[in-house]
Amino acid sequence: MMRDTDAFFENYRHGRERTLLDLSNGKLVLVDVASLLNYLAAHPSIRTLDISDNVISPLEVKALAQNTTLRALDISNCALGNEGAVALANFNLLRTLDVSANKIGDASAKVLATHLSLDALNISYNPDIGLNALKQIALNPTLTSLDVCHNNLNDDAIESLSFNTQLTALDVSGNPVSETSVRVVAIMMVRNQCLSQEVNAARDGDASKPDTVFE
Repeated sequence: MMRDTDAFFENYRHGRERTLLDLSNGKLVLVDVASLLNYLAAHPSIRTLDISDNVISPLEVKALAQNTTLRALDISNCALGNEGAVALANFNLLRTLDVSANKIGDASAKVLATHLSLDALNISYNPDIGLNALKQIALNPTLTSLDVCHNNLNDDAIESLSFNTQLTALDVSGNPVSETSVRVVAIMMVRNQCLSQEVNAARDGDASKPDTVFE
């Protein structure tokens, strides 16, 4: 571990008001999570943390979830698994969460979907997520932006989302396309007029991760 961890973290603060701390792409191996938590506590102006493309244990995720200052977290591609995803359900003050590509299953995603402070959730590239989680997401009263692309969702799973009328942005691309899927998306757009210009509908072929997470 580095002797001067504060100086290390300062190197990776970005934004006009330095409210983003970017420790993505393996930088967490240079410090421990306890030092990160201490730094965040001492610098409450940091509202966004990017620790994507690291490896973080469920125990470390549980510790991170005790933070009370962050509002946005990108923890994508961190090998969270089910235990790590469930721990994030207790991160009560987050508004934006990206847990894409984390091998999250349906049951743990269902628990995560009970999070009632999130506005935006990205659970894409987790192909074990299915109908039960999507039904719970449909009941979530706070989500306005949702990315479930490339999750191998069937028609029933996509249809379950049609009952969420709060969504204003939705990405269901990269899931199996059928006439039913197209019809369901059309129904969603009729039920929720706010969604009509912001839906990225199911399409086939492109397996690359989109540059824009939320439309």
